[in-house]
Amino acid sequence: MFQKTKLLFEILKKFYVNRYNKADGEKEKIINRLTNSKEKELAYEEFRNEYQNEAITELVKNTNEIHRIIEKEGKLVQKIYPIYKDPDPDNMVDFDAQFYMPSKHFLNRNVDTLYFNLSVIWSMTLFLSIALYYEFLRKAIEGLGNISNPIPKRM
Repeated sequence: MFQKTKLLFEILKKFYVNRYNKADGEKEKIINRLTNSKEKELAYEEFRNEYQNEAITELVKNTNEIHRIIEKEGKLVQKIYPIYKDPDPDNMVDFDAQFYMPSKHFLNRNVDTLYFNLSVIWSMTLFLSIALYYEFLRKAIEGLGNISNPIPKRM
């Protein structure tokens, strides 16, 4: 069984290495096409400097993570490159996912992050607008102010 498993992992490793090399080769072809002259190279570098932020790239890819895969509650959890990973929920309303994940899990469905985040923002806006209109914050503060202090004051 060990030998069969080892062979399977070797085959999988070759498959993913070939897949990566093919994608990397295509990327390099595109970059070479965009930078095959001095003018194009300057335009490419200007475009890259204008639209790429290293701090955001590190945050999104989580490349500073020391432990790339960890064990949590008997499961292996991928910590690096979360932007490329779909959520793996524990229950129906488990939408505990990093902000930059491509989709969030909610009510047994994967929802695109853009629409999920927009719905959260709009629902919070609606809730806070209603709270302002009916003065919930003022009423809550006045209600807390009417509660007597159970600790006696010392003089």
